[in-house]
Amino acid sequence: MSSSQLSPTRRIATALIPVATLSLAACGSLPFGSSPSTSSTPEATTAAPSPSATPSASASASASASASVTASATGAASATASGDPSAEATTNGLTPENSKGRELRLSDFQLPSSDISWEEKRYDVASTTNTMGVGTKLDWLHNGEIELRLANKFQKVTFNVGQANDSESSDLLVRVAVLADGKEIETVDVPFNDAHAFDVNVANVNALKITLTPITQKQEKPLIDDKSTTGVIFNVKAE
Repeated sequence: MSSSQLSPTRRIATALIPVATLSLAACGSLPFGSSPSTSSTPEATTAAPSPSATPSASASASASASASVTASATGAASATASGDPSAEATTNGLTPENSKGRELRLSDFQLPSSDISWEEKRYDVASTTNTMGVGTKLDWLHNGEIELRLANKFQKVTFNVGQANDSESSDLLVRVAVLADGKEIETVDVPFNDAHAFDVNVANVNALKITLTPITQKQEKPLIDDKSTTGVIFNVKAE
């Protein structure tokens, strides 16, 4: 049948079919047209992790700081455990345990806060040669004083006192005074060619002081012209 023979209604319907088809095609393309906008969302999500770099850096710094503090604490504990002297504020002082079976050295003595100078080295005293001791110069201006802090822990202290063979003068005497907690308990005058042995009871004694004073043969204080002698204390032991 030709189009000329169609009724007016069918002719209108036939004319509308292409328009409807195009409209449906256009409507169907809308979802596909919006797909680019939906694809942009993952891109935004992918870029989002970049701000997390700051927390990560902070966490790393915190972890490093914690590790440093832990390491420092561990090092300090190790130093204390190893007996490092720099890790302790005080020492134990002279005790029967750390002095047993040995001669005391200059570091065991409490030195006076004055200009008295003691030297620890090997001396020749009378017939005793090459003996380790502590010595000081004695003259019209200088006396000698040295002290042991015993903390009431010892029973006796033994030592020898004499004059070094290489002293400037051989005419002086050395007056040795021993004081226990400030009380003089023994005094001996030692001539040049002698080495006097002392055996001191120190039960219940804390401070044992030994003083050396030069005197002349007339028991007088020496003059500037009398030169000097070197007083030596050696073979010191505390028991």
